[in-house]
Formats: sequence, structure tokens, C-alpha cells
Amino acid sequence: MIPLGLVLLLAHSTGPSAQSLWPPLSEADWAAWQYQTLGESAQGDYLIVGDVRATGKRAGRVAFSVVDEGNHYALEFAPYPVRLLRVESGLELPIGEWWHRGLNGRRWTELVIRRESGRIEVFLDGLLAAAAADSTFTGGKIATGSPGGSVEFRDLRVQDTEPAYLDDDFMRAEGETGGWEIVKGNWRVQSVGSPVRSTNAFNFTVDAAPKGATALVGDWFWHDYQVAVSCQPHGPTQAGLYAYYRDAANYLLFTCGKRGTPYQFPPSETGMVSLFSVTDGKRRTLAKASVPLVPGQWYRLALRVEGPRVTGLVDGHPALTALTDHRLGGQVGLYAATSDGITFDDFSVRPRNAMPWDPGHLALWQPVGGKWYVGREGQVREEVAAFAASPAKLLTRQTIAGDLRLSSAAQPPAGGTVGLIAGWEDDANYHALVCGGKPAVARLITVADGQTAVQAEAPIQAADQPLPMELSLVGQAIRARVGHDVTLTASNGMLPRGRVGLLLENGQANFAPPSVERLEPLPEVPRFEGAFSEEVSMADWAAENADWTTLPQGGSDPGPSYWHKAPAYGDQELSVRLSAPPSGPVSVKLAADEVGSASGYTFTVTPGASGSATLLRNGAPVATQPLPDFAAGGVQAVGLSKVGALLVGSLNHRPLFFFTDPDPLRGVFAGWTAPAGTATPSDATFQADNVLSYSFREAPSDWWIGSGDWRITNRWDCEPRWTFFIGGSEQVACLWNKHEFGDDITLDFYGAIRFDSTQGYEYRYASDINCTVAADGRDLTSGYSFMFGGWDNKSTRLLRGREVVAESATALILRSSAIHRQWFNLRLRKSGARIRCWLDGQPLFDYTDPNPLPGRRVALWTYHNAIAIARVRIASTQIAPGPLTPPDRAPATPYDQPAQ
Repeated sequence: MIPLGLVLLLAHSTGPSAQSLWPPLSEADWAAWQYQTLGESAQGDYLIVGDVRATGKRAGRVAFSVVDEGNHYALEFAPYPVRLLRVESGLELPIGEWWHRGLNGRRWTELVIRRESGRIEVFLDGLLAAAAADSTFTGGKIATGSPGGSVEFRDLRVQDTEPAYLDDDFMRAEGETGGWEIVKGNWRVQSVGSPVRSTNAFNFTVDAAPKGATALVGDWFWHDYQVAVSCQPHGPTQAGLYAYYRDAANYLLFTCGKRGTPYQFPPSETGMVSLFSVTDGKRRTLAKASVPLVPGQWYRLALRVEGPRVTGLVDGHPALTALTDHRLGGQVGLYAATSDGITFDDFSVRPRNAMPWDPGHLALWQPVGGKWYVGREGQVREEVAAFAASPAKLLTRQTIAGDLRLSSAAQPPAGGTVGLIAGWEDDANYHALVCGGKPAVARLITVADGQTAVQAEAPIQAADQPLPMELSLVGQAIRARVGHDVTLTASNGMLPRGRVGLLLENGQANFAPPSVERLEPLPEVPRFEGAFSEEVSMADWAAENADWTTLPQGGSDPGPSYWHKAPAYGDQELSVRLSAPPSGPVSVKLAADEVGSASGYTFTVTPGASGSATLLRNGAPVATQPLPDFAAGGVQAVGLSKVGALLVGSLNHRPLFFFTDPDPLRGVFAGWTAPAGTATPSDATFQADNVLSYSFREAPSDWWIGSGDWRITNRWDCEPRWTFFIGGSEQVACLWNKHEFGDDITLDFYGAIRFDSTQGYEYRYASDINCTVAADGRDLTSGYSFMFGGWDNKSTRLLRGREVVAESATALILRSSAIHRQWFNLRLRKSGARIRCWLDGQPLFDYTDPNPLPGRRVALWTYHNAIAIARVRIASTQIAPGPLTPPDRAPATPYDQPAQ
């Protein structure tokens, strides 16, 4: 049933009867408005900014994107409310929607018209007053008109705009602000060690601010963004983030810390996260929840604003979500209220949704068939309800460019279907995810030139709850997810990007608020380079080519092959740029079982008179493209990408062919081969998801300190300028990763013994560079532990819980000054029931567990020692946010006596 209180969105039907729902056309009269053209013109995305007021009872207009007198947009002040119009070929038509906002008598009102991404939005005194989606005109001149001067305009001008984007690691000299405006409090840049020899030398600190501290950055027109920062409280405190900050009386604030006002911290209260809205100096609490902020731990706080929807996140968890007024935008900033100090690091701002959902901002959506309604349920959930006897759609009115993800949730009606649409050009060209039927099934379909093809399908479980659905355009792939278990992938077929929306056939359904998000490109696996690459002892993990293993080729092969050291369990892409024409074939490989293996997918481009491009699956050709008379000089780049089951082979960054594997390979290694002298590892780019990389150049906000002292400090007394991330303790020093991982996982890291001059120069204390996977996040004895130099460096072992399942009495840490600058590489891989360990690239242990442990957590640790961690990579079949609460005690270790 449709929830009570739903408000009619639109009722649209096809055919002539729909015409009666359209607003009437009228003739435009440029001269009657007595327009005066401004000296400025606009291009691309822009703002029109100024002030406006009514001095009489007649109307006034701003004409913009003016092509000529008969073709432009107009904003009309009536004077109350405002409305948007499109004037085309001399006829004017009201477009979009407008709210009950207008000019406030003779008081000057701030006016902003935002023309961006196919949308027009009008803000009066910072609040949304009108909106429309229309791409008929772009750029153009601007004019104002008001017969008799009933509406006056002041300081009207064009303001260029750009998306919100900022990264700041606070790497600057002490005393420099780096563009930050210090509004209140004592903020300072703090440095640790030498800037060129430190893993992470800088942060932004507030020492004491019991009455609150504020620092701001960014532009006043930034909007629809996520602002994030890492922070470490040093005592009972409140840390926070500002968004949409216009002045001290208008902003949004997300705080995390003790309960109470930002300036009061009753010690008996639990931790609290809160969302606040401040408008004209009046403060309103939007939402609050209990989340602790434990002193000494690092956290990642984020504040996301999309239209009127505000979300506060802690360590990737959406802690709070609320609705507020749809605001223009504003600066971002940091907030602190503390007596003991807070350290901030790694501040970032990123643009968010391609189109924010606003239950009152309905002009951006167009019903096509059926009847569509919208309303609120509670504070933040605005369901979209629909009736349809035939296929009906609710589409965005604007085309969404770039990679995107559309998501919603709905329960299929009995005998009907629900779904999502992407890439819609018209009813003859689009992609869709369709769910429902008996038996229940999810289908990924493509409609091209009116012909429907089912590209992939899978059964789904019928449920009494709404079914989560996602539909994504990722490069040349289209992918659908249904629930938590079903994933469908197919080729985009090179259809251009189009509109997106909801789909319903034969029945009624309630859809969760649709979300249209931009997708970031597949991330490149980071290269660990920089100042450390100049030090010979760190070349294994910091040199330019350190991420690649080189294998010589035999027989007639033209040169060595290169294999990336990072395994990839999810989507991935490898491309090689050639610096010279190749004398023979160029090959890239994905999803190989092992480094150097012939398994996996191999895409080979061979130039010459009988040139060709071929894709092999485990050595057998599955697709071939002739390239007759393709000269070697024409091969400039070769690439292969894998998105789910879809393989795309590219030549010179253009797709050459697509192949969907009905039984996708599950290998994790990527490599490439090219004739000698045509490419080096620096010419290769490897991109993959489900890979976490840590150089600790950023704050360790992805890690819980389970025990011990972990911080950036020097490794050697004799050279204090070199600083690394180091942990130590008289007992156990443990670092838990905050994420939860899948059944298959690879943990790879470099560790070293910290020099302790009080114990002598011969490293007689060296021991215990350890790691654990598949644990529960509380005790190290719950997982598989690879302990290098354990038991006072008498044995290196692999343990299942407390049980030793493999050991070596020779693979130990050399206790002498020879290891003063040495780093050790440990790798622990779990593939289902098989557990393997490598030390410095050499296989050490191989164990198959008849009853694999179910844990999802990973730890690095040492015992009665201090170790430096230089580089960590964790790759897995699944990576998800873990619990928000850190461990409340030191973990049990294999050294402890088991509880009786």
C-alpha cells in the first residue's frame, strides 16, 4: 500500500491526453520587458550573482543564455513567487518547479542563478527558490528588464564556477596557513622529523580550545560535496566538520565527541555524533546518535551534502542522515572543542552525486507512463510510489555524463516487475535491470534500435522486503547488482551516455529514494616512490620499479615479462604505453593463477602485414580481430580490462572487442610482455579495486591501535631525520585494520626492527615481525598468524589459532648490526582453505586447513619489541567497513597461556 501523506508528483500518460498536462505556450515580447543587456557573457557552467528587490507591483525578469530576443531563458519575479521560463522561437513556456519564495518587499535579496550540468537552479538569500532541467541553451548574454522599474537589480555579474575539489596534507612551513582562514582558536601546522625523510611529516593541530575553534577553506559556491578529515583526539573532546558555511550565522556542522553542547563535556556521558543546521543564527539539531570517540585512536570523519540531504560518516559508516533546507552551498572547514588537543590530517573535498535527490526538487525528473507519487516517511526516507499497467518510467530530465551508479530498492509486485534504467536516449535505445516474475529472476537487458536483447540473467529470491538494486555504467561495461548475492555484467555496446531512472510494469510499487552517483575511475594501485627510493636499503619497496617482478622469457620471446606484485580479486585493468614501435607482439595478461603462469586472460596485439589482436582464455583463443597491414608504429598502447565477467581489449585506448565469459576466471595476477626497448615498468598502469595500500604517508585512520604505542617516529638514534610508522610495547603491540575482508585475502608488508641503543648494537633483542589474517578483531589467537623470528627468535611459524601448523628453525632474523638498515617482506595469503606464506619473496609455508577459520580481520603486531612498518597491501575478494568501536583490551597472543 502507498504510505499516507504522499504528495502527487505527476500523473503522466502517453498519447494526446498527455497534452492537457503541459503548461500553455504564450508569445514572448522582448520589448515589453524593456531589457538592458549586461556587458558580461557567460560560457560553460556559471553563476549569475547579485541583489534584487521589488519597488512596485509589476514584474521583472533576468534573461540569460540569450541567443537572441526569441531564444533564451528567463527568471521572472512576479514579485512573489519566482518562476523559470524557456523562450524558444518567440514562444515562452514555464519550465521546472518553483517554491513559495520570492522578493521580500523592498529589502534587497541576494540572487544566485546557477547554470550547471544541464540544470538551472535559483537561490534567494541562499535557499532554493526554483529549479529546472533543460539543455536547450548554453552560455550567452545576460539582460535585466522591469517595466516601470518595479524590480531593481544591483551588482549583477557572472561568476565562473568549478566542482568542489581539494586535498591538503598540511605539508607547509609552520606559520603558513595554506589558504585556511583561522576564524577562532589556536591552529598550527606541526612537523615531525625531516620533511623529505619522513613517512608523514605534517599535521594540523589544535592544542587547547575549550570554547571551540574554527578554520575554513574553499569557495562560497561549492555545493554537493563530501568533506573529510582524519583526526586523533588526545583526551575528551569534540571534533567536527563544517559544510555550506556562508557566515557565522549560516552553516552545517557535523560533530563527533562527548554528549552536550560543543563546549560542554560531562564526563559521565557517552560519545555522541550530531548534525546541526544553523540558519540566520538559529541552531537546530537535525540528528544525533551515540558513537564513541576514543582518545588516542585515529578516525576518518566525513560530512556529505547532496541537495537537502545531509549525512555524517565515521570511518565510512553513515552514522547520521537528515533532511534540511536546500541551500546554495558554501565553504568547508574544521571544528574542534578540546582541552587536551586534537590532531587533524589528510583533509579532502570531493564532488558528490551526479544529481541529488530532493523530494521537493521534482523538476529534474520526468514521468513517462504510469502515475508517480512522492512523499516522506519519517524524517529522511522519501518513498516514490507508482501505478502502471504497462511499462512506465521515471527518468531524469538531464543526461548524466561519465561513469555513474543508479541505486534504489523496491519489492516487485505480484505478476509485475520493477527495475532501473541507464543510458536512456529514447524508448528504442537504453539499458535496464528488470526484476520480478515467477520464478523471480533478474535480467540485464539492452534495447538497441528497438530490438531487446537479454545480456545476462540470474534467479533471485522472492522477499517480503524491498529488493536493493544497482545499475552502473563503468567504462565500456554495464553492471547490475541485486540484493547482496547477484551480480550481472555485460558490454555497454558503445551506446552513448543518456538519462537514468526507475522502471515499473504491471502493478504498484514503492521505490526507495533514487540515488544517482558519479563513479571515480578504477583506482591505480599506488606506486611507492618518493624520497625513500633514493636509499638503497629501501629499494625493494620504494624504487620506481619495485611493484613489478621481472621474469626472463625463453626461446624466441622478445624480452622479459613483468608481473605486478599486488594480487587483484575484483575489477582490474592493465595498460602499457609504448615508447617505440614494437618489432613483435605486445601482450597484457589478467587473472593468472600465479606469477609467470600461462593461465588467465591474455590479450595480444601483433603488428605487420598479417597483424591481429587475439584474446586467449587459459591459452585457448576466444576472440580474434584481424588487423591487416597494421604497422608497428600504429601500436601506441595496449590494454585489457576485466569488469565482472566482461573483458575489453583496447588498442591505443580504444576498445577493439568485448568478450563476456560465462565462467569467469578467478586468478589474481597481472603481467605484460613487449619487445625489448619498447616499454619499461614505468610505462605500465595497473588499476584494481579491492586493494588497500598503505605507505603511512597519510594518517593511519584505517587502523585501530589494539595495544602498544604506534606513531611516526625515528627508526635509528643515529639518524633521527628518517621517520617511519613504528609500534612497540613491553608486551604486545597490535594494529588492527578496521575493514572486514572476504574468504580469500593476501596481506603483504615490509617490516624492520627498530634500533634500541639501550640494548646494544648487535640487535640481540630482534624478534617478532608478525601478522594475522582471518581473525575476529579482538584476539590474535582467533586467526592464522605468520610469526617471523618468534619465541625470542628461535622459530618462525604459521599458527592456526594457538596450534603450530608449520615452522622453520632457519628462517630467522639475523641478530647482528648487518640488519641495521634491512627491511623484511612478509606475505600471507589465504585462498579458501589453503594458507601460504612467503619471506622476502621466497615460499616458506603451505598449509591446507580442513576447517578454515571464519574471521574477517587483519592485524600487524610484535611482542616485547618495536617494529617499523613501511608498506602494507591488503587485497581481498571483499572489503567492507568494520565495527565502529575499537578493541577494549589488548589482544590474546600465542604467547599467552590459554584460559582454563
